[in-house]
Amino acid sequence: MSFAPSRRNALITLAIWVAITIGGGLVQAGGTSSVDKLASNGIVWGIPVAALFLLIAYRGKWSQLGLVAPTSWRPALPAVLAVALLMALAVANGLPATSVLIFLVVNAMAVGFSEELAFRGVLLRALLGAYSVRRAVLISAISFGAVHSLNALMTGELVPALFQSCLAVGMGMWAANIRIRTGSLYLPMVLHGLWDLALLIVLNGVAGTTLALAVSVAALAFAAGLGVWGWRSVGAEPSR
Repeated sequence: MSFAPSRRNALITLAIWVAITIGGGLVQAGGTSSVDKLASNGIVWGIPVAALFLLIAYRGKWSQLGLVAPTSWRPALPAVLAVALLMALAVANGLPATSVLIFLVVNAMAVGFSEELAFRGVLLRALLGAYSVRRAVLISAISFGAVHSLNALMTGELVPALFQSCLAVGMGMWAANIRIRTGSLYLPMVLHGLWDLALLIVLNGVAGTTLALAVSVAALAFAAGLGVWGWRSVGAEPSR
């Protein structure tokens, strides 16, 4: 039987990961701060440190968590198209200064790597060892959304954090679909990072424009639509 961390160990590991990620952001910011401000002013060190913690905790088991080449990119096509459109709208709305853009790219891709490793790697692998595929995907997605509500601790703003939680549930389901159907975390990591980058670009760009509004609406629509697609189409897939 392939390796699967116990649910208990997975939850303990994720609790430490959350503490490093959120706690690191609070320490670095010196208190509450908006996510886009923190991400645009430098590398948010809690994110890669939390990812490093997971890599160390599960050393020797990386391939079982999904750090292997994908068997195919085709299952990711709907998400690829959605993320490409989201990025196009964000770029059309205007890019921030190059120095800011570099930090946004680095931080967004680091978030994609760290969060996918945590939720579609460690947690989903543990859940697939205990539940049906659809139930495992749903639980992991809801958990992913719930953790995003903790962003209110960093920002001091509950409503935006709850909105991020809703987006995260949808993303969690389509990312899990791709993870299971391709056998790899790499495509979800890249798409997750680009998704976050598009939203960060808008937050750091011209506010209140039609394109900025279109990105927000598109993100919500894609999260819902791709989330339903991800959950419905993953049911017949074997766990990997």
